[in-house]
Amino acid sequence: MQNSIRRFLLLILLLSTNAAVIEAQQTNSSESLTLQPARPLASFIWRMQDRFGVKGKNDLLDYRWDEVREVYDPLYVNPKSWMIDFDGCNPSLATGSYAWEIDGQVLTETRCRFSHPFTAQGDHSVKLTVTTATGESATFDSVVTVKDLFIVSIGDSYASGEGNPDKPWEVVKRARWIDSRCHRSATAGPALAALEIEKNDPHTAVTFISFACSGAGLKDGLTGEFKKGSARLRPQLDQVVDAAKGRPIDALLISIGGNDVNFGALVLKAIQLRHAETDISTARLVRDGLNILQQRYADLGQRLRTMNVTKVFITEYPVIVRNQKKSPCDHSPKFPDLLNGISKAEADWAERSVIRPLNDKVREAAALWGWVYVTGIADKFSGEDPETIAHGYCAEDERWVRTFNDSWKIQGNEKGTAHPNQLGHSWYAKRLVLALQENGVVAALAR
Repeated sequence: MQNSIRRFLLLILLLSTNAAVIEAQQTNSSESLTLQPARPLASFIWRMQDRFGVKGKNDLLDYRWDEVREVYDPLYVNPKSWMIDFDGCNPSLATGSYAWEIDGQVLTETRCRFSHPFTAQGDHSVKLTVTTATGESATFDSVVTVKDLFIVSIGDSYASGEGNPDKPWEVVKRARWIDSRCHRSATAGPALAALEIEKNDPHTAVTFISFACSGAGLKDGLTGEFKKGSARLRPQLDQVVDAAKGRPIDALLISIGGNDVNFGALVLKAIQLRHAETDISTARLVRDGLNILQQRYADLGQRLRTMNVTKVFITEYPVIVRNQKKSPCDHSPKFPDLLNGISKAEADWAERSVIRPLNDKVREAAALWGWVYVTGIADKFSGEDPETIAHGYCAEDERWVRTFNDSWKIQGNEKGTAHPNQLGHSWYAKRLVLALQENGVVAALAR
């Protein structure tokens, strides 16, 4: 019995001793790890400096556009280098040194944060070596892809931004535009899309130019000369070729066809006539306009095949004749406005006989010539989604279209009537960005 008790006590003593040794070893190991200096974590982040979206004089977006000479800055369209900002700073290092290599060349730069010019797009190897004051070092290698998207916009007033000057008339008593002759502004859907890509993709820069002009058509504007006031403007496609100087266009954005079917004249007829929907001369105007579209789109398609364009995106037109409850506008909006002269029957006719058929022609041309048809615009304005409202010119809530009064207030004349307002152009931009993403031109954007 006594021997059993002694063996039991000896076992307890042995276990206690082992536990103490294990604890001491763990403590010493922990202290040893704590005392050892931490190895530096070498890494860096980078972003391309913005090319489009920089504010210029008069607080307007700097398009690098010379309105007098009607040309873009050649060094903007075809840059000789692209600046990239690097940041490899390690907050845990009180002292230390940073050594950089780009494409195998050792730089004299020793700061952890700096900017460097690259003279060619594409992949470049970048290596950062971080060394502590005690001589320990770590290296981080990565590939930096220099990418500058060349996006070009052409077309009519829906592409130029008519109805949305860069500086409203009500603020400065003289509407200001990027280009006053064509009523081209930075609030147009294509410009907003380019700006969104620029601001939300740190690894991509954007070179954006636009020759869109209010009143332009397929023949008189894009492929042929266009009379604008007392001036005759060169075809937009000729201007694009001259500006690009051989640089490949990643995305060509187009809005065109509305003026070819005499959209402005049809709106005026709906205002002036009691029953434009049954008027013979009005029906003939629509029919003739729709009938010429196929050949004019063909002329455009053939010309584009001679140009260095990767992807063509053509937008549909919005359905602008419904109120927030999705019914055709009927002598509305409620406040006094020239558009009050359009009846419910005329609004319904405008959608069924003008806007929808026009979009059908645009869609057919896109399918025939291999263009991307940008959808989701007509139905968003018309409220086809059961969970949304419509956004026509007579909508009481979230109107996305300029009325006659809106146009006079915002730009000092009537020319912006029946054009998208800033909310409408913001939606245009969203649909364009999505189309560019879905067709591999841009990556998913950070939000």
